Amino acid sequence: MEIPAIPLQNPSQVIDRGQKPSEAGIFSAFTSYISSYAAGDPPEPSDEELESTLCTVDCVNACYMGDVFANVVNMPVKSLMPLVSALLAELPDDPTSVVISVKSENDNQSPANGQKSTSGGPNYDPAMVYLLELCTVLALRDEETVEGLGAAVAGALQNVMRNAASYHSILISRTMFYLLHLLHASYEHDFIRVPVVLHTISSFKKDLFDKSAPLVLQGLTQCIKEPGPLRNEIMTSPDFWVILRNLTRNVKSAPTVFEILEGVAVGSPPTIMADNYESAVKLLNDFASAGSVGSTIEQKQDRKAKRGQQPPKQTKPQPQYVYYTFSRDIADILQG
Repeated sequence: MEIPAIPLQNPSQVIDRGQKPSEAGIFSAFTSYISSYAAGDPPEPSDEELESTLCTVDCVNACYMGDVFANVVNMPVKSLMPLVSALLAELPDDPTSVVISVKSENDNQSPANGQKSTSGGPNYDPAMVYLLELCTVLALRDEETVEGLGAAVAGALQNVMRNAASYHSILISRTMFYLLHLLHASYEHDFIRVPVVLHTISSFKKDLFDKSAPLVLQGLTQCIKEPGPLRNEIMTSPDFWVILRNLTRNVKSAPTVFEILEGVAVGSPPTIMADNYESAVKLLNDFASAGSVGSTIEQKQDRKAKRGQQPPKQTKPQPQYVYYTFSRDIADILQG
């Protein structure tokens, strides 16, 4: 699957020995020790601990884990079943049992010298994302693995989505991406229902919509890129058009939404029918309305430029211009 690497969690505490004074007396060292003890901060690692850490890294590298996983991926389905069951058993049934906290995504720096940082938002565990991704990859290997492993993996993914409010947006967006890929591969089976998946996405809150937009659109594109029953069922779902209209308000995802809409309207074969005609026209009208706002602003700037006046510099990109680039094609799509 074409997806970025799983984000890891920054260490909660980083000890930077470069910030320590090079010449410290016994009284200063004792004061530092006492203050760290009172604050509950861990002491600096000893040389022996550092050496043990380096030895552990060397040991892991000597195991050639890449070759191990390459062999795991090619295991027979009967051997993969107990492995996937064991991996899924490591997932928490109760979201509140995940106690690892996560800092905000904009905070890429860790506190130095044992300083504590404040954490907010839902919990995030990279290991949980890794388990879900590994099981999904194993299930998607071929038709045999989809049939043998798909139901168990789909159940785990849907269980996470049922508790979306309790998990971090990174976990939710990636889980939905895995679920959409599994839906595409397992449509002939009945362990994933299209209406349930689409309604789950359409029920996202705005903040989660914005953060998960790229992966949701990528997963939906995977499901509708080929003509067939899956594409037809998705296209006639009211929740699908609700998702597109919500994502249209995001400047970064709007171009992809328009590409999907253009492919639906004028693609081969077109998928506009009585069940979704009104929804498609409403979405096109959203783009046309936003584009008209952008065109009005641009015309005013052109008139000022012709009179020799320099248009004011804009410190921030105007979202209207993004939509304005689509309005030239909308009339053709509507006529088609």
